[in-house]
Amino acid sequence: MGAGKTTLIKAVGEVFGIHELISSPTFSLVNEYQNDLGEIFYHFDFYRIEDPTDILEVGIDEYFFSGHYCWIEWAERIPEYIPESFMLINIETEEEGGRKITIHQIENGKDHG
Repeated sequence: MGAGKTTLIKAVGEVFGIHELISSPTFSLVNEYQNDLGEIFYHFDFYRIEDPTDILEVGIDEYFFSGHYCWIEWAERIPEYIPESFMLINIETEEEGGRKITIHQIENGKDHG
């Protein structure tokens, strides 16, 4: 909590040309954004998920395999539904107040750093 997940997604959204307000979809589970080129992006927040099977009701596979970028907060709550290939961004809060960000490329379930 408070590590900067949504702030990072806002910055990434800017790079992709999204001009609308990016906010955490904590209660709606998913927000959809579109950039100037008409590209669609999905932003998920699974913090409130208690039973991972609940996400099946929102059609998670359709989102994840749509060909559009999916930004996921709290993905560790639904590990069995994450595609085999993805980028894992880990944000750690340091004692001094800074952030340590590590990025791992996962392909076919294997970490390629």
